[in-house]
Amino acid sequence: MSEITHDGGPDKSDGAPSDGDLPERIDYDALQAEIRRWAIEKGWLDPEAEPRPIGELLMLVVTEVAESVEAYRAGNPPCDRAGMEHLTHMAEELADVIIRLVQMADEHGIEISMPLHYTKTLPRSVLRLHWGIVSGAMWLSRTVSDNMDARRRREALAALLITVEDTATQCGIDLAEAVRLKMAFNWTREHKHGKTC
Repeated sequence: MSEITHDGGPDKSDGAPSDGDLPERIDYDALQAEIRRWAIEKGWLDPEAEPRPIGELLMLVVTEVAESVEAYRAGNPPCDRAGMEHLTHMAEELADVIIRLVQMADEHGIEISMPLHYTKTLPRSVLRLHWGIVSGAMWLSRTVSDNMDARRRREALAALLITVEDTATQCGIDLAEAVRLKMAFNWTREHKHGKTC
C-alpha cells in the first residue's frame, strides 16, 4: 500500500518533510486546559471523581488509532465534519488520538513535558507508525498501572506524542490545525454527544 499525502494522493516524496516544511507545534499545556474545560462542561469528566481506569482510557486511544488506520485503508477520504471538510478523515482521527492522550494524561496527573527539539524518526510505513502509537499507549498505561515514577510517565507520554506527530507529518497532516478544528467541532456537540448513559 502506498503512503497517503494530505490531499489523499500517493506520496511521491522520498521521505519526511524538511524542518522548514514542518507545521506548527501543538501547545499541549493550552490543549490540556481546554480539554479539561470541555470534558467537564460536556459531562465527560467529574473533577471530584477518581480518574477512570487507565485500561479504559487506553482502549479509547486504541479505538481512535484503529479509526485512523481504517481511514488510511479506505484511501484517506475527506472529513465529513462541519468546518473540517478540507481535512482528511485520517487527520481527524489522529487529532482524536492526541485529544484522548492529553485527556488521559490530565486524568492521571501525567505532566506533558515535550522536548523543545527532538530527532524525527526515519520515514516508516503508515501502518508501522500506527503500531508504534498502539505500542506506546500500552507502555504509557503500564507506567501508570505499575505505579512507575513521574519521570518515566513523562518520557513515555512525550515519546508517544512524538510518534503521533511523526505519523501526521509523514502523511502531510497539519496536526495542530486538525486538533484545533476537532476541538472547535467538539464544543458544538451535545452534552455527552447526546448519550443518556
